Amino acid sequence: MPDEVASILHSQGMATTHSTLSFEVGETITIIAGAFAGMKGKITANDPDKQKLKATINMFEREVSADLDYDQVDKL
Repeated sequence: MPDEVASILHSQGMATTHSTLSFEVGETITIIAGAFAGMKGKITANDPDKQKLKATINMFEREVSADLDYDQVDKL
C-alpha cells in the first residue's frame, strides 16, 4: 500500500519523502540518484512546496537542464 501511495504522489508531481535540507538558487549540488548520479549541478530553480528543483549540469561541454527531486540530490 505505501508503494501505491508513493506512486500516485510521484505521478502528481509531489514528493514522496520530505527532506530536511533546504536549497537556494545558485547553490552547487551533487546528484546522488537517477540518470545523472555522480554529477555536480548548479540550481537554477527551486520549488520547496513540491520538493523539486531544476539544475544545470555540464555534460559533453554543454549545459543540460535537469528536473530533480530533493531526494535525488545532496549539498556539497
